[in-house]
Amino acid sequence: MKQEMVSVLLNAGDYPDLIRDINMTLNDIQYYADQGIFVSLDEYGLMDYPNIKTAFDEYPGLNEALRGNDGKLYALPEVNDCLHNTYRGGRLHYYMPWFRDNDIEVPETLDEFTDYLRWVKTSDANGNGKADEIPLAFWKDESIIKNTISALAKPFLPWVMTDKYWGLAVEDGKVTEQYRSEEFREALRYMNMLFEEGLILENSFSISQDELRAIGESEEGPMIGVVGAFGADGAVQRGGERWAEYFFLMPALEGPNGDKWAPNKDPWNIFYPGMMVTDNCEDPALAVALYNYLIDFEVSMDGYIAPKGEGWDDPDSDSVSLRGDAPKYKLLMNYGTQPENSGWNQNNPMFRNPDFRLSEQANDFETAKEWLETGNKDLLEDVYTNPSFNEIANYLTAQPLMEYAIPDEYFIPPMALNSDDNTRIADINAVLDPYKLQVFAEFITGARDIDNDWDAYLAELDAMGSAEMVEIMQKYYDEQK
Repeated sequence: MKQEMVSVLLNAGDYPDLIRDINMTLNDIQYYADQGIFVSLDEYGLMDYPNIKTAFDEYPGLNEALRGNDGKLYALPEVNDCLHNTYRGGRLHYYMPWFRDNDIEVPETLDEFTDYLRWVKTSDANGNGKADEIPLAFWKDESIIKNTISALAKPFLPWVMTDKYWGLAVEDGKVTEQYRSEEFREALRYMNMLFEEGLILENSFSISQDELRAIGESEEGPMIGVVGAFGADGAVQRGGERWAEYFFLMPALEGPNGDKWAPNKDPWNIFYPGMMVTDNCEDPALAVALYNYLIDFEVSMDGYIAPKGEGWDDPDSDSVSLRGDAPKYKLLMNYGTQPENSGWNQNNPMFRNPDFRLSEQANDFETAKEWLETGNKDLLEDVYTNPSFNEIANYLTAQPLMEYAIPDEYFIPPMALNSDDNTRIADINAVLDPYKLQVFAEFITGARDIDNDWDAYLAELDAMGSAEMVEIMQKYYDEQK
């Protein structure tokens, strides 16, 4: 459910028995619990329900992520423990054949990356006789713009992008606004240089994904060298030939200070508020039982892709899983290519631990692995028609990033604020978050001068309450530690 709709419903008093909103923060949950709208669930025998008990037994951190400042649980737990989602806080995908066919090494440093973008702009890489190649592109979507800026900032500093915070980190025990730092200023200066040289698609801040995909799927040939996206379907349609050719993650790039930082999120990113029960619910115990049913493995699979026999089925005899043991299931189609309304498209509650992810039957694992290592043209059709390729590639392409992970202590832990402080931070962020998106775009495109307008930008942050927000969060961080 859209957060704006949830807020309107809850504040108007016209809300349903159950709220499903995985984007709610612990602060949001505490705010509505303090008003008596969300009810405590501890008294309904949660540990008597096997699926819910398994979640808490396997992930004790759920208590830290979901319990309020009174120690009570107001949200039923959801887990999505997968490597590629953890390493999803600033990713760039590149079109592999241009490297393969021109004998170019994939960049390892920021300078090499810049040189490659310049090569794309000037080399007629798609061979159609036109200067129509786009070195780097993204599209007008808040999460995608944040992702791309984060990816280009990471060579300069361990820039934090999580599901809850963007540019807020903990450094030496202090909650820190990374977007005030000189390192981030240098990152913006670099992005501005890319834009001024025409290495970023000029209308990336305004183009829609459908419009960008039309470019990416051009019949004249591939057009985009690097796309700022969470997945390979950022600029092309899922499940096709070009989709497989874009399934290559740019490595962590060494920046001017010699460091490399991966796009990992915080260690609590795998935990979600799966469902909240409101005071309008006449039978909360029945709601808990329903939730336990919904996160059952087979029910989850039906919602994840499509009903058994249509989207997934029992594994073949003598097959192996992605991790090399006996699988629990096999996919019958690539995720994302299932018929509309055949499932919940991951909007259903699920308990996705590593067993859920890695117990998938690995159809032709070695071929997918060889493709990702070599880009052998002869393997392409086998790869993009393989229903297992999506999960195999997600897993294998994220693994090399682990070496450069931002340490856990950089991330702000879950904290349940009191009602007054939570309201104040919500009011600040309502103005601050869109402002950051706008002003960063203006620095990148040159509408603001990074040198002459920086002090005014810092003053505007203060006027919006950014420093006050950090002061409030520091208080709770110190108390928690």
